Amino acid sequence: MAAVIAAAATLRLANLAHNSLTHDECIRANWSHHGDLNLFRWFPPGQLALLWTLQHGIARNEWVLRLPVALLGILAVYLCFSIMRYRIGNWAAVLGSAYLALHYHAVFYARAAKEIGYEPVLTLLLIWAGARAAESAAKSHIVVFFAAAVTGLLFGLSSIMVATAWGLLILWSCWNNVQNGRRNLRLFLVLTVAFVPLVLAWYVWVSGCTFRQGTINYMGERESAWPAAYSAFALMSWGLRNSLGLLRFSTGTLSLWQPIGPILLTVGGLLAFAGIGELWRRWPMFVKFAGALIAVNVVLAVAKKWPFGDYRMSVFLLPVFAPLFGCGLAYVLRNLRSAPACVFLLLAWFIPAASQAASDTIVDPREYDHARPVVNAMRQHVQPGDAVLVYYAAGFSFDFYWSDPGAKVYVQDLGSRGRYDLYTAEFDTLARSHPRVWVFFTHVYGDEGDAWAGYALAKGQVVHEFKSVDAFAYCVEIPAPTVAYGAVRQEGPQTADIGDVGYSRFRYCVAGESHAGASLGHTTQLLARHIKDENPPACRVGGRSR
Repeated sequence: MAAVIAAAATLRLANLAHNSLTHDECIRANWSHHGDLNLFRWFPPGQLALLWTLQHGIARNEWVLRLPVALLGILAVYLCFSIMRYRIGNWAAVLGSAYLALHYHAVFYARAAKEIGYEPVLTLLLIWAGARAAESAAKSHIVVFFAAAVTGLLFGLSSIMVATAWGLLILWSCWNNVQNGRRNLRLFLVLTVAFVPLVLAWYVWVSGCTFRQGTINYMGERESAWPAAYSAFALMSWGLRNSLGLLRFSTGTLSLWQPIGPILLTVGGLLAFAGIGELWRRWPMFVKFAGALIAVNVVLAVAKKWPFGDYRMSVFLLPVFAPLFGCGLAYVLRNLRSAPACVFLLLAWFIPAASQAASDTIVDPREYDHARPVVNAMRQHVQPGDAVLVYYAAGFSFDFYWSDPGAKVYVQDLGSRGRYDLYTAEFDTLARSHPRVWVFFTHVYGDEGDAWAGYALAKGQVVHEFKSVDAFAYCVEIPAPTVAYGAVRQEGPQTADIGDVGYSRFRYCVAGESHAGASLGHTTQLLARHIKDENPPACRVGGRSR
């Protein structure tokens, strides 16, 4: 087991700060740093409080923000072994923990400052507390379960589904005790009254969080997560397709090369069937819980509230699959009569997952939304009088890494997607009043990067060009006849002078909106707050495209 923990720690901690904070990470870091704690707009309060504390109490960099999630990922592997060893046996627990330690998505999201990375350890916490409460129906165990459920809601969104599944089993267990005369009806009624608000909290939480609603809309529009219709045939087709997708996700074969992926998917399906039978013999309550959890997930997917299938939001289910595959693998190994066959099966099951995870974390660390080296390079070349036009989806990354060298920065409004006309108007306005205009892009939507940057490049001479993976910037020198430096025209996007922000005066632009003084929009206020931390260390510009 020590080797499994070591492997989990290596994969989660190696090169943890190599890549820049991504677009999604910067959203969470910036809004928590600036004190946006509106729970009807944002994320679980525990994560917000932790990110705020880290940034204000320790430092504001990639390592500090990602380290808690990485440590929780390592803790999840240890908890998986500790919880399962007394239920399914030591050997099956080791194999299940190794599955969780090496699974690509468990590794990937344990290296990102996002709420998804919290969810495996929260699922395991609820498995531990829920199993004790459902099996004993003791008051003390039920109190511990409710405490664990509240903790889960503070740090994760999926915890309400796990708590709902266990809550149904706990209620069933208490009702059986009432029927058998071992408990009075009062306890059952109290639990029912306490359980209903917990379930309703999920609806209030998810439906009231506007950012969460944006994620739900994205899942439907871009990833086809919901049933196309509510006919019997459409629901059956969707269920079969997404069940197979969940099997691909759980076996870690989504991105494995042919023909290894389909082979391992078949092996994983056989191990899952063997694991269900073995688990039912050793720990039937867990099988009931897993079935209830999948049912809850399916119901919420049909209601278009949480995706079911091969989606990143299924990471919370990996601790549920760990004992399943651990038991299945232990059962097959126990019945194989050939030692070489046992070794081959172990290698075939674990080596692809381990090699894929190691490739993207140790051998050739994965890079995407890699804005830090581009912003560092820009900082060294921006001159007084320059203007910087920041692509709407790049504003959060730019805000995190930018340190004022005296330029005026204009960030597009978040609603500028597809508005090429707004972008050209903004650039032309800046080009008429500044001798040089920078354009900065990252997290580009579709082909907007090439098209929108191409417009800027056609307006003058490129004097600086910096590129990294999924991030690039150009400095365009505007021809002299076009420039009337210092004469700011009034047409085009409105601007707001937000005053002194630390080193010099910034002006931030929100396209098509007029803001002044205290009426500044939230996005403008957010991006106007200057990052006063020391500059991040210089990095090479460039990197491997993936």
